[in-house]
Amino acid sequence: ASQEGEGITERAPFVDIVFGPQTLHRLPQLIDSASAAGDPVVDVSFPEIEKFDRLPEPRAEGPTAFVSIMEGCSKYCSFCVVPYTRGEEISRPFDDVIAEVAALAGQGVREVNLLGQNVNAYRG
Repeated sequence: ASQEGEGITERAPFVDIVFGPQTLHRLPQLIDSASAAGDPVVDVSFPEIEKFDRLPEPRAEGPTAFVSIMEGCSKYCSFCVVPYTRGEEISRPFDDVIAEVAALAGQGVREVNLLGQNVNAYRG
């Protein structure tokens, strides 16, 4: 969806909403817009300012959990679509990551796996 955007609605006119992974949190507004307008709604933007603002509350079942620390990539390797579909590298603030890990530890988590397209590029 991020790569093709409006091309999807042109090929498939029955599609009402097209959105990328960076705008999933906007789905309720996109549904409202599509319902009100009667036309397809396309939002494949990369809103950096709100990227990590709407993560679900950390909860775990068992001793292991996964924590997103960054998204995107700025390397633009010739074989990869991540920079085009996920956007540039954006790191979660360090304090937010630590707070999530602490909340998970309070639930009994003993092992945390840090997630991101390129965790070595994390700059919290």
